[in-house]
Amino acid sequence: MPGSCDRQHHEHERDEVLLQRWTKMIEMIEAGSDRSIVRSQLYTELKDFLADFELHLQGEEMHLQRLGRKQLNVDLQKAMIRSVWDMTPVEVWQIMMPWVVENAPMHQQRVKFVRAWLWSVPERAQLIGRMIYMKCDPAIWERLVVAIPEIVPRGVAGWRRFY
Repeated sequence: MPGSCDRQHHEHERDEVLLQRWTKMIEMIEAGSDRSIVRSQLYTELKDFLADFELHLQGEEMHLQRLGRKQLNVDLQKAMIRSVWDMTPVEVWQIMMPWVVENAPMHQQRVKFVRAWLWSVPERAQLIGRMIYMKCDPAIWERLVVAIPEIVPRGVAGWRRFY
């Protein structure tokens, strides 16, 4: 698969430079120097970036996700997801899990996201459920546990033993 991700790597490098630039611009705004000029420039750049970013994400979804499914066997995919889980601090997961679940536009996308993690780290089902339960909208939570009852953490209504 050499060269399959070149475009995305170049876009990531470009975006990293932009993020550093915007950080400096925000620092300038906070320091009080030429606020209106810097704000308008930042607004313009962000507006252009968001259109590009959407295309970037669509490109990754349409081209790169398929590479993994076609080229990597299931055991390797699970091992990769497990290693991502292991190297990411719990504090990050506590923010990211509920954020993704709440911001997925369709219920089935939420279910698919959670099931993907349960597929690779099934022993963490209740931990994942707790992370989502603590910060997620109650209506979303109730719909989610209907589809994936094994994520209900101990002590929460609906918990039951699965073994």
